[in-house]
Amino acid sequence: ECQKAAAEKQITTHAEKLARAQKEKEEAAATKAKLEANATLLGQNLAAQAEALEVQLDAGSETTREKRPLEAKPERVEVEIEDE
Repeated sequence: ECQKAAAEKQITTHAEKLARAQKEKEEAAATKAKLEANATLLGQNLAAQAEALEVQLDAGSETTREKRPLEAKPERVEVEIEDE
């Protein structure tokens, strides 16, 4: 009788441990899915920010070129050639 009660208690304890482990496993899977989704969003945000910065840099370069024309660009000079 005493052994039967001890065995039942052991079975119950083991079942509770299994249930807790299963719950923790499910929670870990849910957390992993959330972290992966967040990582994907962060990656998308970083890519969008990088693209926006490239556009700004390109626009800045064009503005700089307008303000300070390239020195290598020759000025147009008109020359008249007289026929002899």
